[in-house]
Amino acid sequence: MYKDSSRLQKITEELITDIDQAKKNQWEKAEEALFWIHGTTEIWEAFELEKWLFADLSLSETAKSPAIDKYLAWEDHIRECGDYTDFTGDDLPKPQEKEILIDYIIRLSRMIESGGWGSKKQRFALKSFLHFLRKHNHQEEVAFIEHIFPKKMNLFHGKIIRKIHPQALSIPQEIAAAIIKELAIKCACGRQNARHHAGEALALIWLCLSSARIRLPRTLESVHWIEKGALVFNKEYPELLAPSFFGSHPVRIGERIARFLQEAANIPSKSNRNTILQTPLPDLRKSLNAAIRRCNLPAGLGEITFVSFLSSPHPYGAFVR
Repeated sequence: MYKDSSRLQKITEELITDIDQAKKNQWEKAEEALFWIHGTTEIWEAFELEKWLFADLSLSETAKSPAIDKYLAWEDHIRECGDYTDFTGDDLPKPQEKEILIDYIIRLSRMIESGGWGSKKQRFALKSFLHFLRKHNHQEEVAFIEHIFPKKMNLFHGKIIRKIHPQALSIPQEIAAAIIKELAIKCACGRQNARHHAGEALALIWLCLSSARIRLPRTLESVHWIEKGALVFNKEYPELLAPSFFGSHPVRIGERIARFLQEAANIPSKSNRNTILQTPLPDLRKSLNAAIRRCNLPAGLGEITFVSFLSSPHPYGAFVR
């Protein structure tokens, strides 16, 4: 398996050399960070790949379905289970006649933002109803709920907000680039048995960053499991079908990153797989953490993980030593 990582090594060697040359030619026009983040040495392409994308989302059939049907199914569920002694269906307002589910969910959110969570029973009833919808419907069908009532949420100054782990916050572009560069050097010049893990850790970061350009919620696991078929080469430029709670959406990626991901997908593995990556997340985290330590980053940045790359890096940050 390690000897089959030679193509990853070659591509990263080319990238290191070409970015060094691009810095000399275009230093006044662009920051080196954008070249590393997007795997390109062309400033116009870096700017093009920096754009955020907004998918055209249509309402799911579940979102358009009668709210009363879901409400009554939930009532039957809590009645049959018999475990919900702290509340009943009466603790959640009933849907109005002909009210569709998304309108009902929005009405509940506005009621909470104007009057608070209400009693303990009312809050438990709401959480139970939302959990019931998520559990008994396909994720894409109820993904709209995540935009209204996130799984991890709080009420802050009259607004429902998403609770975010510190490592999920966007990091500075130059910090992201320093980590990418360190992994690229390891993939190109490291020991043979370390090159593959470094290469796949680099591939996962580029998959995360590409997916992050579409401003939709997703999980790290869904990005790690992206299949080989998500790489599309039959267009004017390569694309990645980026996963999200609302299904997959095409996003343009750099030609060099596309080649790198394709080579990673072609590396044989001990068992059959359809995914681009084959290394388990815990092993990839070790490679990422080692690269972060070698970067000698400034103090006070907080914990940086792969989840940090699921948000597009911002251009305002600390200086990298």
